[in-house]
Amino acid sequence: FEYAFGFNPFRRQSVPILFEQSMHPVDGPFSTYHVPAVAPADVVFHIQSSNDLQTWTNEATRIANGPWVGPGRVEAAQSGEGLGMVRIKHPDIPTAFTRLKVEVVNSPPPGPQE
Repeated sequence: FEYAFGFNPFRRQSVPILFEQSMHPVDGPFSTYHVPAVAPADVVFHIQSSNDLQTWTNEATRIANGPWVGPGRVEAAQSGEGLGMVRIKHPDIPTAFTRLKVEVVNSPPPGPQE
């Protein structure tokens, strides 16, 4: 998370990743997450849901700084720097669990490169 969010790995962070999770009487279930306004090019974000904590379904995916895509209805508020927020409305089927999964893909190892 430190790399994807641009945090210092040697400092304790107090920013919650999951900002809010709610069941609105009209709009249904939704989750709001903090996400980096500008992410490294090799980071992929997935908002996922599960009924059993074993099988996870991608509701929305964002590759680096691209748009959110997937079956979930997403509203994103991005600032120019720091943290933005993304709110996703989950399908009308009851979902007990959600998570923000972060992947680093094709990342070179740290250190001098030849």
